[in-house]
Amino acid sequence: MGSWWSRGIRFTLNEFARHVDGVINIIQNRYEPQNIFLLGHSWGGFLSAHYLIADGDTSLSAKRQNKIDGFINLNAVFDVQQTITNGVTFVSDYANQEISSGNDVKKWKKLLLGIMKEMEFL
Repeated sequence: MGSWWSRGIRFTLNEFARHVDGVINIIQNRYEPQNIFLLGHSWGGFLSAHYLIADGDTSLSAKRQNKIDGFINLNAVFDVQQTITNGVTFVSDYANQEISSGNDVKKWKKLLLGIMKEMEFL
């Protein structure tokens, strides 16, 4: 995973989950809080849920779930492929309307080219 036009390191969902675990460990060790609640919004909600189920590894899942006292999921995206498809369709349609209207044609064509290149990775 990366962001649009990023060509560096491509992270996996499990790598992002390990980063979440690292942040929780830092909070536990540095601040020794009484309670830790994991809150995820949108893609963060998807990532947080993935973190807690540990890709089906029940032993790791139990270990991770025991580190927190609660999970708050706000507007998570669970059908990622459909969400990406909807977003790409919306942006592509808008870009084509702008191109047809003669508005910033070079910019919108560059954006469409970037979308096509990025979709090759999915």
